Amino acid sequence: MISRNSFYQFFLAFISAGWWQQPLQSMSSLSNTITATLTGQPPFYQPTVIAITPNGDYAYVANHYSEDTTGFIDIFNVPANTYISPITNVNLPSSFAFTPDGTYLYFTSFEHNTVNAIQLSDNTITATINLALGARPSSLAITTNGEYAYVANSNTNTVNAIQLSDNTITATIDLALGAGHSSLAITPNGEYAYVANFNTNTVNAIQLSDNTITATIDLALGAGPSSLAITPNGEYAYVANFNTNTVNAIQLSDNTITATIDLESLAFSNSIAITPNGEYAYVANEGTNTVNVIQLSDNTITATINLALGADPFSLAITPNGEYAYVANFSNNTVNQIFIEEPITAPEQLTVCKGKNVFLNQTDYINVIYWQAPTTGTPVTYKIYRDAALTQLVATLSATTLSYADHNRIPGFTYTYYIVAIDGLGNVSSSAAVTALVAC
Repeated sequence: MISRNSFYQFFLAFISAGWWQQPLQSMSSLSNTITATLTGQPPFYQPTVIAITPNGDYAYVANHYSEDTTGFIDIFNVPANTYISPITNVNLPSSFAFTPDGTYLYFTSFEHNTVNAIQLSDNTITATINLALGARPSSLAITTNGEYAYVANSNTNTVNAIQLSDNTITATIDLALGAGHSSLAITPNGEYAYVANFNTNTVNAIQLSDNTITATIDLALGAGPSSLAITPNGEYAYVANFNTNTVNAIQLSDNTITATIDLESLAFSNSIAITPNGEYAYVANEGTNTVNVIQLSDNTITATINLALGADPFSLAITPNGEYAYVANFSNNTVNQIFIEEPITAPEQLTVCKGKNVFLNQTDYINVIYWQAPTTGTPVTYKIYRDAALTQLVATLSATTLSYADHNRIPGFTYTYYIVAIDGLGNVSSSAAVTALVAC
């Protein structure tokens, strides 16, 4: 047992050293390796679209039956990659979007000029919404509140707003003649939709409160924008350009292009997706059978993942926890699973010591806990509990804090602490435990 002065000398020295409040250095690294090649059940045939449910449990893959305009949707568990019964005899999907609550999957059919709703509880089609004759819908997105879907029609140069409560078209927004829309995304705050136009080499901003076009952003001549994604913080849109083998970063506060990232020659990019933490963009390149990884902090390519020769990657999706990317390959009828990064792991090197402080006739018994940052993932907060079930919360601390003093403990009682790390996506690590047995 230590004296009051000894304990405070130790504790003050510990604090004044500043070790406990040093900024954390993330130990995470992107692996970017192919960990599985899936062939489907039934076998994939010219897979064109892949999307992952909001809870991250399942992937849906759109396939042709043959050379006609019907198809089927393969479904498999993520990341175990075990198949469940497919959805058969559907109008061939050209794009997917899940409602935020994960109850429905909406898909467009380019050839049939329709939007269909699939109820995910039993994977049955519950609605078919007919668009204008010859609309050729190429992309859709659903607002963050789940109230509307917006559909870009490549042939009629329009965007339809569909009210999902009754699956009715409530607005038709006219874009430029011959725009040839290829991709549509909605900002996280639900205020704007951005539409990439392949033929006119532009991006339109649509204000969703009144469905009016508020900006037209000109890309390079002949760019051929094929896919567009918006960062989770809503600050930037990234546009993959099929013809110029580039990616443009657009700052959405003023709708200006702030960066142009050069990809490989003849990359012919088909799809772009951004990791949930907003740190990286993944770009699928049909021409080179590769996936480029772009670090968004400085817009540099940090990795190139080589797929099979002749794979022709057509669509790419990232799991909500940022652990995996899945790439649908049109020509070799496969889906690649790419390992991105482990979910956040538990704090490490836990220690705890027991001390006390005497105030006149009162004694404060204190347990001081120390730990180190996890080796994988970037923590935002730590939580400390006194039980393995993680119900007795002691404290919530910032990522820069690597110690905690638990005051007013019961003398003679043995305390065990359980600490978890939480990242910016809300992923919670397993707990690391330490028991207070030794004196400080």
